[in-house]
Amino acid sequence: MRGWKLYVPLFLFLLSACTPRPAVEVKPLPGVKVTVPVATPQGATAVESGKKGGLPTIKVLPGNPLPEPGTAFADGFSSYPTGAVLPAVAPDRYGLLRQGNWQKVSVTEAFDPSGRLDKAVRLEGGYGEGFLTTGSPEWTDYRISMQVKVQEACCTGSHLRARLFLDGAGGRGLEFRLGFNGAQLVKLAGDQSFVLVDRPELRDVGRAFLRDGNWHDLVFELRRDGTVRAVLDGTELLAWKDPDYRQGGFGVGPKAITFFLDDLKIERLGTAGPPSEGAAPPSRANFCGLRAGEELPHERFLASGEVELFLLGGHSAARDYRVGYYPAEKPEAVTYLLEHRGAFDPPTCLNPPPSARFRPEGPFGLAHTYEHYGTKTVYSEDARNEPPKGFRAYRALDERGEEVGILLLIEDWVDADYDDVGLLLVGAEPAS
Repeated sequence: MRGWKLYVPLFLFLLSACTPRPAVEVKPLPGVKVTVPVATPQGATAVESGKKGGLPTIKVLPGNPLPEPGTAFADGFSSYPTGAVLPAVAPDRYGLLRQGNWQKVSVTEAFDPSGRLDKAVRLEGGYGEGFLTTGSPEWTDYRISMQVKVQEACCTGSHLRARLFLDGAGGRGLEFRLGFNGAQLVKLAGDQSFVLVDRPELRDVGRAFLRDGNWHDLVFELRRDGTVRAVLDGTELLAWKDPDYRQGGFGVGPKAITFFLDDLKIERLGTAGPPSEGAAPPSRANFCGLRAGEELPHERFLASGEVELFLLGGHSAARDYRVGYYPAEKPEAVTYLLEHRGAFDPPTCLNPPPSARFRPEGPFGLAHTYEHYGTKTVYSEDARNEPPKGFRAYRALDERGEEVGILLLIEDWVDADYDDVGLLLVGAEPAS
């Protein structure tokens, strides 16, 4: 019995280990279901995390619905526990698209733009192992905005990546990139990729984004016609209208950078044009109140007297449109008659449509000039265009089916749907 004192410390240790501990209160955002433990085990895959120990399943896309019209989902990440892997504590709002066991998406303390200590999400990636995601494969017509601050960028190829119109398996979509090499938009399908937009002239913008240590406002708009826009601090970096990808979720991730993400906001976009200008269904069946009848030759036109030209509207992310005419086979001599500042995005009908009168001498063609990463022009004469850009002409029929002139539909993108800009030509006929 002389050694009984040796067992007292061991007995007290075991007793304390069995004593219940007070639970730590976790205050979630309204509507966010917080699951404890807050992190999936290292080495567990997304599928395994839903099968072992009751841990949440982390999906490629969480499947959360878009906010109702007129409302928005906003997340400042302040209510999540520090150190939490975000998709593990909010699997109904966030997912992971990842390689292997990557889950470097943690809630951490960070300074806001005023210097106040708050919380943000920290994303770290070496070779681009993954994305934090939100949404479902059916999402379309939405805007997603966020604040981003890059903490570290190591290499020439460092960049931030965003997946747009992301499918449920994670293999298809558009990928936006911003870094030392400028801005790019790349189309992905499995192990295939194709560069759609390359803007190396934005290298200085990308360098400042990666190096200045400031918070930046980053906004993406995704629409049901395949149009996507990327805007940094109020300046458009790129826009594209894709013929294949028109719906899907969103993801953001690092490539050889570490960055903070804060103030995420998701809004549903309307499908109609601005109320002050009216909605513009961009189709031959109804283009700003006119219907396309018989298709006509569209390269040159003739008139015996005065001609009137109307700019109806359209649906295009190009901007600052000018429309005019020129003597046939002399496109360098365009006389511009109409202009519209801004873009037809969302779809827009100009009400009333601007118009101009002119009196041509002999056969004439029409020209549509616009801004889209430089000044570009589409001519009614096909030989002067890069396919599929060009004009199409139809008999213009009003709501009573009566002919009112020639409806001219212009393609200034690449999807060949001829709904980008619409004109009405009155007082002329196609030249034979």
